[in-house]
Amino acid sequence: DSKNVYADSMKYYVISSLLICLGMIFYLDIFKLLIHESYWSGLVIIPIVLLSYLFQGVYFNLSLWYKLVDKTYFGAIMSSIGFVINVILLIVLVPLIGFMGAALASLAAYTVMMIISYFLGNKYFPVNYPLLSIAKYFGIAVVLVAISYLAITPWGWLNHIIRTILLGVYLFYMFKTDLPLSSLPIIGKYFKKWILKYIINNSAIMEIAAIKKSIKFLLTKNIKEYCQEEKEKMKSAISAFDKNLILAVIQVGDVEASNRYIRNKKKD
Repeated sequence: DSKNVYADSMKYYVISSLLICLGMIFYLDIFKLLIHESYWSGLVIIPIVLLSYLFQGVYFNLSLWYKLVDKTYFGAIMSSIGFVINVILLIVLVPLIGFMGAALASLAAYTVMMIISYFLGNKYFPVNYPLLSIAKYFGIAVVLVAISYLAITPWGWLNHIIRTILLGVYLFYMFKTDLPLSSLPIIGKYFKKWILKYIINNSAIMEIAAIKKSIKFLLTKNIKEYCQEEKEKMKSAISAFDKNLILAVIQVGDVEASNRYIRNKKKD
């Protein structure tokens, strides 16, 4: 179903985008070495800009609906709304807080466009997006970023360790919930081998043997029950055959033959 594909695409886009955002925010003090020191003061807006780009991507994912239902004029309307919001906030905020105002204006514009597109899409081309799952990832990302800012220490190496652990928490939740390692095309092959090796090395083979024994017992039991059932059916069939044979003999007038057959059956 195409709608399920759209829902999954949105979900995994958000998951991967949040992972990239967390990586850039956590290791910003390393990435900043790639640019001149004169630009370092502007790095404070990076989280806001990243969130703006994420919402822009969500908007583009949501905006498939107006192309599919041939209502492309909605794209122009939403873009115009975003443009107006952006210009107004730039005029108001930039004189007050400088480039931070520009970042916030962009974030506000894409947020409004994203929300409008979602509700209009639900009206004209409803898709069951996994909003609860997406919200959980957003919540986890916000909490991890907050912890990374609150847990800043005077030692850079310790900050990197803390942030790496926080990123590991996100990865753990991601792999456990929506992207198990065994499902990955290349890594999954080696992961399955590692799991198998772990099971064998921990003597889990004994548990497997016990399971096989239980299955064998159940199969044997079922076979016995099946044979008993078939035996009862055979007895009923023989009994019915006896009655039919006696009736047939009587019908042809050989009463003596029927009596002999009955006596022989009693001896058996």
